[in-house]
Amino acid sequence: MLAIKGKKPLAALDMLAERLGNCPAKRAKWRDEARVAAVLGSCPRSTDSHSSGVRHWLRYIKIVYGAVEQEQRAFPPQTHDILGWSNTFQCVGTFANYLSYVRTACYALGCAAPPVGDTAVRRGMIAIAKRELFTSRGAMFIDRTMVNNMVRAVQRGWEDKAGAALWLTSYLFLLRVPSEALPACKGSPDNADFAEKQTLIWRDGDDVCLRLRRRKNRPQGSGILRRGCTCKGGATHMCAVHGLWDTFLEDLPDGHQPWHSISPSQARRRLRDLLQRYLVPDAQKYGTQDFRRGHAEDMRKSGCSLAEILKAGQWRSAAFMKYMDEAGIDKAGLFSKQVPALLPHACVFAQDMAFELAMQSEEEWID
Repeated sequence: MLAIKGKKPLAALDMLAERLGNCPAKRAKWRDEARVAAVLGSCPRSTDSHSSGVRHWLRYIKIVYGAVEQEQRAFPPQTHDILGWSNTFQCVGTFANYLSYVRTACYALGCAAPPVGDTAVRRGMIAIAKRELFTSRGAMFIDRTMVNNMVRAVQRGWEDKAGAALWLTSYLFLLRVPSEALPACKGSPDNADFAEKQTLIWRDGDDVCLRLRRRKNRPQGSGILRRGCTCKGGATHMCAVHGLWDTFLEDLPDGHQPWHSISPSQARRRLRDLLQRYLVPDAQKYGTQDFRRGHAEDMRKSGCSLAEILKAGQWRSAAFMKYMDEAGIDKAGLFSKQVPALLPHACVFAQDMAFELAMQSEEEWID
């Protein structure tokens, strides 16, 4: 595509005119490529999800119309086909996601996309919700006591040191395991060889530091997150410095990624199996996001201020309320005392957001 970094709009047009000249073929090719680049450039880290959604749509069309008509029927999508397709979904949020992926494909192909807010499509979403085939698992919390047991599982032979370090790191730094913990690399951002790594973890004096190149809703990254010693009389296994760094990370070579080979699904399965060994109720319902929820809830219970909780999880809005125990929040009166302006948002996030968001927008539903 046209490399215009540092160029003003008029200079970019001059460059484009020089490159295309008077060749109709070059002009047509550039127009098509420019449209695709603009569309896909809006979601550079979601291409796998988009591909999955479009494949699902193409397979549906192939099943109901046959391979011969698939190419003609798939794009542009027809409303009656979208309504039929909606019957293959149990969750409104998943359907809303997949429909947005199909819309993106339409934009890239230059054909008419299903209109946002179409009345018929809204009825299809309502039908999915009323079938009541999907039930949210509700908020689950992996708290400090559970993480303590998961780290000590190494002594029982139920977990290895790498696995225990993964769970401890995820809890201590309130990480999203798939996108933030699993890519972790030992090394400092001062080393140019590691500057482009998504997650870096290193020792700086008396602190263990972690830096995320980007976070969800924070594309500029996390800045440096620090965790100091919390041994408190010799209990080292839950300490970032003496439990995480000295026991596991210190002996690894710089540049090593201890969890790079673990997929998100493998991590979730491994987590559930370990909780099952400890006879945790509903162990198979837990997910890796529950480390983040658990630490936030532990902070609330220990009396941390709203500002401290927001800072620890790097939340910037009332969206973090979905990570907390609503009954505990109401009983403690934590947020009503400190930030009355957040109360309207708290009421919203105390409800099931899936259906409402699907009705109002085509934002992606990401855990």
